[in-house]
Amino acid sequence: METKADRDIMDGNVQQKQRAAANFCRRLDALPAELRRHRTWQYLLVSEQSFSTLRDGHATFADLAARSQVTEAQAEGRLS
Repeated sequence: METKADRDIMDGNVQQKQRAAANFCRRLDALPAELRRHRTWQYLLVSEQSFSTLRDGHATFADLAARSQVTEAQAEGRLS
């Protein structure tokens, strides 16, 4: 999980990091389950606004994770 100020979300370095982190998670998930302790890896990027909205709505961590997951396709701009 990574947190970022709203003003930094579209920064080129942040976007590059999103692509790298999402790719890393995909590669980890491609390993045999026993090598990754049967866990699934996800990259989460949480903006200030998202965090505040979810906090004010008394969201759970699972809600935060579901809303903040960045897939490789999203990081590359192929999906929204």
